[in-house]
Amino acid sequence: MRGTEFLPVSREEMLQRDWYYYDFLVVTADAYIDHPSFGTTLIARMLEGEGYRVAILAQPDWRSAAPFAALGFFTYHGMTAEQVLWAWFKSEILCPKRLVFKSDSYYYEAMQPAIRAGMKRKRGKPMKKNTHDSEETA
Repeated sequence: MRGTEFLPVSREEMLQRDWYYYDFLVVTADAYIDHPSFGTTLIARMLEGEGYRVAILAQPDWRSAAPFAALGFFTYHGMTAEQVLWAWFKSEILCPKRLVFKSDSYYYEAMQPAIRAGMKRKRGKPMKKNTHDSEETA
């Protein structure tokens, strides 16, 4: 039953649940205490309630990567950490592009004659009829 067991804090506990990966790893400098007065538990239980697989890494040794590696690897949209890092590096460093947004708003295009003429509708009142040439509205 979800929500009554402690969240996994080791690889063995993850394997007991038949988990080979986790969706979220909640890292805390404090000890893991499964009580709603602790923020770590609130965040982890909220994510678990949404259906995610959540693991806890409590009081890791910050001088080493071993505690993080002990819990296994994560996936992001089906990619491993190495693939995520490579995709970011490629998109931001190797092949950066300047993306220009071009609107496909048909409403904006249809309103261009009124915008050019400076017509503005008063609140609650319909717009005045178009008195411009028929060429502009076509």
